[in-house]
Amino acid sequence: MSHRHFFQFLLFIVLLASCNTNPLDIDVSHITRSQSFTRFDQDVLKLRGADREKEYSALLDKYGSFGQDYFEFILQLGNPADTNALEAFDHIMGEDSLLMLTQNEIERIHGPKIEGYNDELVDAWKHYAYYFPEEPTPNITYINSWFNYAIIPSDSLVAIGLDFFLGVDNEVTKALPPESFPNYFKRKMESRYVVSDAVRGWLMVKYQDKLKQEKLINSLIWYGKMMYLVDACMPAVEDSIKMSYPSGHIEWCEKNEEAIWLQLANQKVMFETNRFEISKWFVDGPFTRTADLPQDAPAQLGIWTGWQIVRDYMKENPEVSLQELIDEENDQRILKYYDPRN
Repeated sequence: MSHRHFFQFLLFIVLLASCNTNPLDIDVSHITRSQSFTRFDQDVLKLRGADREKEYSALLDKYGSFGQDYFEFILQLGNPADTNALEAFDHIMGEDSLLMLTQNEIERIHGPKIEGYNDELVDAWKHYAYYFPEEPTPNITYINSWFNYAIIPSDSLVAIGLDFFLGVDNEVTKALPPESFPNYFKRKMESRYVVSDAVRGWLMVKYQDKLKQEKLINSLIWYGKMMYLVDACMPAVEDSIKMSYPSGHIEWCEKNEEAIWLQLANQKVMFETNRFEISKWFVDGPFTRTADLPQDAPAQLGIWTGWQIVRDYMKENPEVSLQELIDEENDQRILKYYDPRN
């Protein structure tokens, strides 16, 4: 190969690499944030036995009001200031109880992975801090929610129910009643979704006041914005993980993107105001429950499509900051850049 052809080839490789560069894949190694990681699920076990009142006071000192909320609202045992609540907890956490069996499985499945989760969460919030340096970073605690809550987000704390991520084939997961935990839900109870579910859940609660909920287009763009924020926090993570989609669902969406858009682009659909009809595009389920899509269409197609709309908008408007994206109230301005044929 001549020198001239070699340099042409080298230029081609450089250009090809630049075309595939993700603008959200940034260096955050210089960012430092104070963020604690605790195991509430382990600390709460200290309440079993004769010193339960003393241990409860220590738990409140460490976790604040979350310690009380855990008993009252998560386990629904009542106010732990009443010793009956602590005694009830002592009983349900007996060595052969279902809750203790679940805790044992949490240790077996997640124990070796906790440090990995922590590292991924630190990285996600470093990315968030890059774009929003003035915003607070929540602390993380891991809990056994007794299958009541997977993610409990607030500005200061994100509680992650590790019981919700034991794996679809885990015996505890299999034993969950199908009327409350149908198969489509159990498929998402995998450890690979722990970090993305926590980040996505926190973002959606943090920016919930930005959702107008008047027309379908409002929900479409808001969910798209939230998923783009997930992109920004986790730029190297697969789309299927970000959506908590099982294998094949992203491929179905990409293959049928134009068909999905034909349904949504109908003016009666896009500007629908009936909450029940709107929800069909966004709620979880075995499939998206609209009359004109097949039953192999994954659930939450409104979220996935809104995501692609916002991605196209940001691609065509690279000068727009994430804060400006969040604050943009003209949904149709964002929508006009969408091309489902890309």
